[in-house]
Amino acid sequence: MLGEWHDDLVRELDLQLPGGWLDTVRRAGLPVTPLGRGWYRPHGLLLSTLDAGLRHDPARFRTLHGAQARRLAASDPLRALHHAAQAQDHALTLELAAGVLPRLKDRGEFALMHSVLSGLQVPDPPPWLREYRAVARIEAGEPELGEPELRALHDQGLTTAVGFTALTLLATRRGDFAEQLRLAELGLALFPAEETRALALQRAVALISLGQVHEGLRVCEAAAAQARARGAPLEEAAALTMGQYAHQMLGQWAERAQAVARASALLQEQRQGARALPLMNILAEEALLRGDLDGAHAGLLQALDIAGRHSPVMAAQLHLTLAQWQVARGDLAAARATLDTALDTARRLGLEVLRPFALLARFEVLSALGAPAEAEAAYQDACTLLAGNARAEVLLPFYSGLHAWGRQDLAGAKSAFARAAALPGRTQPARAGLYLLELQRRAGPLGPDAAAQARQRLGDLSPLPLLALDREALRPLAAALVQLDPTHPLGALLGPLPADATPAAPAPQPVPTTTLDVRLLGAVQIWAGGHALRLPLAKSAEVLLWLGWHGAGSSAEIMNDLWDGSRQSKHHEYFRVAVRRLRAALTQASGWPFDPVPYDGQRYRLHPDLTLHLDAREVMTRLGQGEVAGALDLYSGDLLPGSEGEWVRTLREGLRGALLDAVVDAARTQPGEQSLSLLRRAALLEPAGEAVNVTLIEALLPAHPRDALGAFRSYARHLRRLLDEDVPERLVRRLRSQGLPLP
Repeated sequence: MLGEWHDDLVRELDLQLPGGWLDTVRRAGLPVTPLGRGWYRPHGLLLSTLDAGLRHDPARFRTLHGAQARRLAASDPLRALHHAAQAQDHALTLELAAGVLPRLKDRGEFALMHSVLSGLQVPDPPPWLREYRAVARIEAGEPELGEPELRALHDQGLTTAVGFTALTLLATRRGDFAEQLRLAELGLALFPAEETRALALQRAVALISLGQVHEGLRVCEAAAAQARARGAPLEEAAALTMGQYAHQMLGQWAERAQAVARASALLQEQRQGARALPLMNILAEEALLRGDLDGAHAGLLQALDIAGRHSPVMAAQLHLTLAQWQVARGDLAAARATLDTALDTARRLGLEVLRPFALLARFEVLSALGAPAEAEAAYQDACTLLAGNARAEVLLPFYSGLHAWGRQDLAGAKSAFARAAALPGRTQPARAGLYLLELQRRAGPLGPDAAAQARQRLGDLSPLPLLALDREALRPLAAALVQLDPTHPLGALLGPLPADATPAAPAPQPVPTTTLDVRLLGAVQIWAGGHALRLPLAKSAEVLLWLGWHGAGSSAEIMNDLWDGSRQSKHHEYFRVAVRRLRAALTQASGWPFDPVPYDGQRYRLHPDLTLHLDAREVMTRLGQGEVAGALDLYSGDLLPGSEGEWVRTLREGLRGALLDAVVDAARTQPGEQSLSLLRRAALLEPAGEAVNVTLIEALLPAHPRDALGAFRSYARHLRRLLDEDVPERLVRRLRSQGLPLP
């Protein structure tokens, strides 16, 4: 029943265990991990064994879980709700759910919300609980189950403001902005203002999407100001997130960047990773357009990990951005596969609004790959989806220009590019304008004004990521502009000039065919010989990590870690299956003629010809070189978060601990804004960790006392929620003596 054991807790719950029971457990050699201060964590296998025994006495099972639920009700209502459900105390379950579910929804933790609701077996659940269940199913990736229930409640007149907001989101995802506006305005009329702030923002987004951009922006700015005055950071962040969409439509890029930065800071301070996913996607796109491919990739991996755990609905949008990053790297085959994933996800989740974007991106990638028939099909599918839709006027002109260009219809291309160049936006108008300059070059020599116009079109965008698929078409333009202006940024399309100063295409730099790129921090991503692969077994990923970390080992050594010392024949057979599946996946993806995981009769190892890049190892390498910021950039999530083996947990905690220690050391030896940024990011990884949080608070105090107080409150809240503890009095006294305004 208890995930952590302590004598005081046993006495508080009156579990009637004999004196010295914990010493007896330890002497018997049962698997428990000491946590300090008399606390111990039992191994999962031990807990499951004890749980099975307790279930043989249903009355005691319910009594103990009920007692634990009441003990935790005030301090940790989420855990209390789990125990109340186990106790089948339906009244307490509903009481706790009424407090827990709104908080999970507001934090965007829909996967957790869905998991919690799946464990509640309440007979004849009330409409409000069914509504939350429907919303959780929709947002956790099961719209086929959630939407019918939500609409049934709506038809019966049982929908609250929560349900109305979910219905507006469904309309948005289908691209039906008029229905989004209708539902938002109906909900605003039906419910009191304090319940409809999210609906007011949905109304604003609908107005923006329907062309009433200034009115929508006004609503968002008013909502942000009101939330700031009320001290409601999550609501302010939501209003700023919606408002940045209006700034984008108006071409107000500085204002958009300011809104995104403010919203990101608010959500980071509140530890709201799931709510920050749209902003993380925007920041990754911005990093990509600046030419910061590493920063974009790190942000995307972190966002995809969060989306996978908390908000699968965002995965399709993130895969579209990931495909852009792959295009910028020149990995068109990977981009094609990623776009297919985005399309499949959009279809499955009913995200009709994203499908045209994915299809048009697919059209462009397939054209570059030399697959004209498939490219044409993607283009026509997008045109069909956009037929009669106002969004066609914004989305189609540029791609219609590319379509005509590919068929050598230069007159049609010119007309379409001219329409695209006049539209709001950053990337497509810029690209369209450069194609128009190339058509102008073909008609006659260009003058200095053309070079200036091209610079203006590019603005602050990095040419290579922006024009990764236009390089061949625009290389003659780049050569002409460099003749007029040797420092012109489009010169990047030409690559290094040879000795005779004749512009030439740069020699391709193929990825070494024996490279094995293994990313196990956060989401598992593996590339063999430049080709992405998916491992069918989680244990295969553990085998790969073990060999990558240790180099080589016998089956007994590897099994000792992966199966916690088990010597059972079934585990030995599973180990051999895991190795076979790993070997087959690597060989199939890469086409290597050798065995990538050879066995010499005694030890397994990775083939010596392989060049291994393991992200976890790279983090330690960078820490050893003093590159703390670089190590933190690489740390996109916990190591193999789905694995609960003791050896992985030890490695995971050691890696995270080394990173956090390095951040704290860097902050103490080199104070400044960069150190503050590192500390804020580290506090997200360890929200209840004393060293990093106290260092952050002390670093903020001199120049940012209000932020320091906010950081203290966040630390206290997480300490209470995660460890059921208060901030130690010694720390309170220490921080108060340094000027922190604590009561």
